[in-house]
Amino acid sequence: MAFFFHEGGLTLSKLDASKPLNKIELKKAQQANLSSLLEQLNLTNHIYHNDEGKPLLHSGKYISISNDEALCGIYCSDLPCGLDIQTCKSQIENLKTKFCNSNELEWAKSLEELTTIWCIKEAIFKVFGTQVPFAESITSVPFLPNQQQLQAKYSGVHGTHLFRLHRLQVDSTFVIYTQLEK
Repeated sequence: MAFFFHEGGLTLSKLDASKPLNKIELKKAQQANLSSLLEQLNLTNHIYHNDEGKPLLHSGKYISISNDEALCGIYCSDLPCGLDIQTCKSQIENLKTKFCNSNELEWAKSLEELTTIWCIKEAIFKVFGTQVPFAESITSVPFLPNQQQLQAKYSGVHGTHLFRLHRLQVDSTFVIYTQLEK
């Protein structure tokens, strides 16, 4: 593991792989990376999962965990929060009608835009943990390619909320995180 980034409640770690890993080796390395990150943040004995598998902290603070390929992240907050990490891959174009609504399909054309929208929706889903139909309940506000502060509107069983999201890009991987505001 190589320490990569820490700011506020977000901590990222990048695998330091000297050679390409097969799927099994990558999965083991990701699990070791996450365990090491939890240990570094002194969270190993403070985390548990609810019935839906959502990670929670005994302290009452909120936590969201994500990883994709070589990047792993943990986001902690005093408010319900969500984090998603996703590498741009062409397969996401085949899924766009499942997570984008008609408005988003009009303006989101690039792989980077579609990956960002996926991350936005996954991060918001992680805030609530259940009952968040991506296409129906979340609408991403159009954004510019290098824009770091994003917005999305949620309307569903959890009420109506405007989310402010933060976006980082590491090579071809996007990191998006948010929290439910009071």
